[in-house]
Amino acid sequence: MTRRVALVLPLVTAAACSSSTDPSSPSLEAARSASVEDEARLIVRYNSAITTFPQLQAQLGPILDEHRAHLSALGGAPDSGTATSGPAVEWSTPERAIAELANAEKAASVQRLDDCVAASDAQLARTLALIAASEAGHVASLLRS
Repeated sequence: MTRRVALVLPLVTAAACSSSTDPSSPSLEAARSASVEDEARLIVRYNSAITTFPQLQAQLGPILDEHRAHLSALGGAPDSGTATSGPAVEWSTPERAIAELANAEKAASVQRLDDCVAASDAQLARTLALIAASEAGHVASLLRS
């Protein structure tokens, strides 16, 4: 977990516990939709890395499963991550794939935290905070190997 996540997470969680909004509001749906798209893109990247470098399955498979759970928690369809959204991902080495996945996880963690701070719905803020913490943990896990 990054220092930023560790410092902001308790504040966001506390704020989220006291706020609420209409779960069907357009801005709430836009935030949820953007997060679903981001999770789907991460799933595509992990699938691509595992397909390109099958030897990474044991390391990347559990993280991929967590992203599928994130997608589900956000209300995304389980097959959202199987579509090829965005440009094809090509890596020259397994090490490069892991480094780029770690960078993508870091960016995703920061984005989820920013989305969490902006969320006006308590449940969505809690979900985004937990996803941000999980993605920060993924960075550490990827860089340890």
